[in-house]
Amino acid sequence: DLEAHDLVMSLFGGLSKAERRRIQHRTRASMLALATTGRWLGGRTNYGYRLVDTDLPHPNKQKAAAGAKLRTLEPDPDTAPVVRRIFTLYDSGYGFKSIAKIMEREGFPSPGEVGPVRHPRSAGVWSSSAVRAILINPRYVGKQVAGRWRRHDTLVDVDDAAQGTTSRQRRQQRDAWSWSEEEAWQALVT
Repeated sequence: DLEAHDLVMSLFGGLSKAERRRIQHRTRASMLALATTGRWLGGRTNYGYRLVDTDLPHPNKQKAAAGAKLRTLEPDPDTAPVVRRIFTLYDSGYGFKSIAKIMEREGFPSPGEVGPVRHPRSAGVWSSSAVRAILINPRYVGKQVAGRWRRHDTLVDVDDAAQGTTSRQRRQQRDAWSWSEEEAWQALVT
């Protein structure tokens, strides 16, 4: 009886894993396709922008019937100038750390202070990694981008698959990204 139970549980586990992979594939394909149309894909709003409703109804019929609108980004009057200043400083030859120190010294709100509460110690603190994240993000030129990162699963032990996998995000090559064909929202920088 125990062997039959183990066999059935292994079968269900395999079916569950296959369904999970199918859902991941469909979700990723949908996000890449929506990115080329310039749709906001959700998630945390980028520093320098705020999320607003458009005049267009939500594409999901049930949400549209409830009055939901399609959402997009628009420049935030408080933080958009900070993003422009960061790009100007970088173009002038300043490095990530130097820019972070300037942002802190001049009292600009850090990404940890804007939007949803993150780690309490990040409020008011500019890090070089925050500056770098802003400078390498293509959304600031007005384009929606998806597929910059991809999850890769690796077996914990290749000789014992029952131990499972570890999952890591890896940066994709630029030619694998999906870009919106037209400007999706107002660019903060050129």
